[in-house]
Formats: sequence, C-alpha cells, structure tokens
Amino acid sequence: MIETIVKERSAQVFGAYSPLEFRKQHWRSRPLFVKGGAHALLGSEMSYESFDAVIQDLRKNAPDALREREGEVVFAEAVSRNVPSLADACQSLSNQLGVRTGWFDGVRTFSDSGIGSHYDHSDNFVLQQQGTKIWTVAPPDSISSNERACRMLNVGGYGAAKIPEGTGQTYVLEPGDLLYLPLFWLHSGVSKGESLSLSVVCPAEPVQTVLLRAMRTVMTRHVLGHQAAPALPPDLEPAEEDKWNATMARTAELLSKQIMKPEIMQEIAETMRVSLMPGGCHKQ
Repeated sequence: MIETIVKERSAQVFGAYSPLEFRKQHWRSRPLFVKGGAHALLGSEMSYESFDAVIQDLRKNAPDALREREGEVVFAEAVSRNVPSLADACQSLSNQLGVRTGWFDGVRTFSDSGIGSHYDHSDNFVLQQQGTKIWTVAPPDSISSNERACRMLNVGGYGAAKIPEGTGQTYVLEPGDLLYLPLFWLHSGVSKGESLSLSVVCPAEPVQTVLLRAMRTVMTRHVLGHQAAPALPPDLEPAEEDKWNATMARTAELLSKQIMKPEIMQEIAETMRVSLMPGGCHKQ
C-alpha cells in the first residue's frame, strides 16, 4: 500500500522520464526542469504562513539552523525535521531513485534577492512553493579537479565560484515547478519579489568517508585495533623518537594486514553498500 502511494505521488516528478531514465539521463550529469514536478512530489504547495510557523519554532529551538538578512531573506536548514510531510517526500524520492536522500532546506524572500553563484557537494531538487525565482545554471567545467576534491572533503574556502560568461542556462520557476541541480554544477537563484522555495538536499559522501565508517564498523565487530595507543613521551632523543616511529609503523602494518584479509575486505565492501542504500530523510 505504501509503495503504491509513493509511486503515485512521484509519477510526474521527473516529467517525461521514469525514475530509471532520469538516473541514466540526468543524475549527476545535467539539470532537469519539470513544470509541476514539485507539486507532484509534495501534493500541494507550502504557504508563507506554514513556513513562517516553522521559522518561529526554529528561532526558539534551533537558531543555528537559520541564516537571515532582515527584510530580505531567511534560509532554514533541515526544515523536514519539523514537517512530517516533507520527511515523507524525502522517503518517496529516495525510493524512486534508489539513493539516499538527505533533508529539506527552505528559503523565504521578502524582496528581489538571491545568493551569489556557487556549487555544492550535493545533488539538489529545488521545489518552488510561492512566487517566482530565476535560476542560472552552468556545467562545472571551470572548476578544477582539485577544487572539487577539496569541496567533497569539506576543506574550507571552496564552493563560491562565478558562472563563466556565455555558459549559463536560465530557468524560471513558478509555484509547483521543480529544478534538479546536479552535483558540482554552478548555480545562482534570484527571486522576483516575495517567494518561497524548498530544496531536497542529497549529500554526496566521499568514498573516504564511506570506507572509513565501514572499516570502523567491521573492525569493532571483529575487535580489531582495540589496543590502547601508546602516548608519545616528551623530549625524546632523536634515536628514541626514530624507535618510537618504527614501532608505530609496525603496528599500522600488522593491523593493515588483518584488515586486508579477503573475508574482512568483503565484509567492509558489503557494509559500504548497505550504508548507501535508500533511507529517506536523515539527520545532518
């Protein structure tokens, strides 16, 4: 029953594409604009009053989730924590795409405003709720591989970037419209007066993070690396420091050999796979 409802709610989210075709044609490769796609996913548009009520609650209980410019714009992280229907929509999208989704962010503007062009280490589905917002989107060709790597690893100072002249494509979103923004694609959204939009944020985890998390889980399961790490004595003589470093190197080598056993590596790979399966909304 639940699966049937999910399929019916999401039938028109990707326009002319089935979820599988969307994955093949657009996922992490090119944007997609769908007239009415947001309404198909949510079933209705969120009102200004409903969003303002969520903002008031966040001001009291989670002020760190808000960024505001008084009279211009308010940005709220993870509004799906406070709105069960949005959590359901996350689950729906997750099931349709076969990927983990993350959370809903929300942006409420009170005048013509927007944020500068940038790129994210996530895939995003912008769902226009009220008013009109004009988006300019461009491929990530101008972003170096090193910049992308640093952004994925959350190294500070990366993300803001200008859209090179002549490379942007414009999309006008009205209430009920959906715009998919792939990983790393440059984008800039500017509202025309008062507006409200929601975004499903699908964070892309670096392989490093997924691997280390899985390794920790499996190592704990097999009680590997449980020994207390030795403290580094102060004021070591050079010869003693070399000896200490050599001991640590041997310890790392022995532990690595235990981890590299085929049966352990297979278990780590399976744990990685499970961790990336669809799971709907999850906490940041």
